[in-house]
This record gives sequence, structure tokens and C-alpha cells, in this order.
Amino acid sequence: MTTPPTDRETTIAPATDPRFDVPAVLCGVCSETLSARTYLDGDDACPACGAAFNPGCRAHRDRYFGTGDDAK
Repeated sequence: MTTPPTDRETTIAPATDPRFDVPAVLCGVCSETLSARTYLDGDDACPACGAAFNPGCRAHRDRYFGTGDDAK
């Protein structure tokens, strides 16, 4: 018998999932709210103020967003 995947085991496709278009990330410097899509597609910095995001967060983005991506 196969058990269903847990939330942590399930991956989603950012390109097609509408949840990636809602506010999900807050810049700690300027308080800009970013969608998950904007955050994941960005350069690890806030597009509004240029502040760098925590580089350690990149290593866990698959856990935060369920994308199945690893740190690249």
C-alpha cells in the first residue's frame, strides 16, 4: 500500500500554480511584499530597494515553497 506524500514530499510547479502570484515574502529593509514567483525568479535581492536577502535561505527554498529546487 502506498501512502500519500506529505506536504514536504510534494512538489509544485511555480510556472502553473497561482499561489506563486500572491504576496509571500516581505523585505526586511523596505517592507516591500513580493510574490513567491518574484522572489524565486529574482537575484537574491529586493527588487524595490536592492537589499540582499539572507543567502542561507536559498539552501532551503525547496522547503519554503515546495518547488523541489535545491540551492543553485
